[in-house]
Amino acid sequence: MSRCGAKRLSLQALTLAEFLQRHAPGWEPPRLERKAIVHVHCHQEATAGSGAEEALYERMGLDFEVLDSGCCGLAGSFGFEAEHHDVSVAIAESRLLPMVRAAAADTLVIGDGFSCKTQVEQLSDRRPLHTAQVLKMALEHGPEGVPGPLPERAAGTRPPSVAGNVGADRPPHRGGRFRARPGLRRKRGLTPTVTAATGEECLSHRGFRGRFAIPATRLRSVVVGGTGLRGM
Repeated sequence: MSRCGAKRLSLQALTLAEFLQRHAPGWEPPRLERKAIVHVHCHQEATAGSGAEEALYERMGLDFEVLDSGCCGLAGSFGFEAEHHDVSVAIAESRLLPMVRAAAADTLVIGDGFSCKTQVEQLSDRRPLHTAQVLKMALEHGPEGVPGPLPERAAGTRPPSVAGNVGADRPPHRGGRFRARPGLRRKRGLTPTVTAATGEECLSHRGFRGRFAIPATRLRSVVVGGTGLRGM
């Protein structure tokens, strides 16, 4: 791809809020009159900023604060590597995690960055919501949103287990990290198994549609997203 082509493609890469702002300027977002704290992903902060997100939250009626929280510390695959684990946690504990823990239990925690969401979820009792999930909450529950503490849990943010997946009969993992194999970190629903055909240790995920098992020996780092795996 030429430099001009790459530039043209980059200009078409939008966050959800940017897409709505550019392509649906007359659309009225649903109201959500709740307090929220917002953590902006480092890459987004450095390249595009959060102006579109802030404008959207204001139109929704959110009483929000964009945190001066720095980096979450996970940084893509960095925090998944055993030799970087302690540094990753220390960065998160320096600013972001204390701010999350200080927030009231019924305050929404918003973070669109996958690494940021993963870090907060694994190192605290909160699960950040993506902007799309915040919109979904407003559409389904009205201006007051989900009542009570930890609204993200009642908002249905966790993917359902799929019958027939490897390890589907096991209870979901409740967080924490392991160092049994350098470069891997346990994520909820990501379970070491042994394939019957080869006897090879694999990682099988319970939250995706269908079934798959990836040889652990082929993984340098694992990043589990809403639609697939990266880092193979």
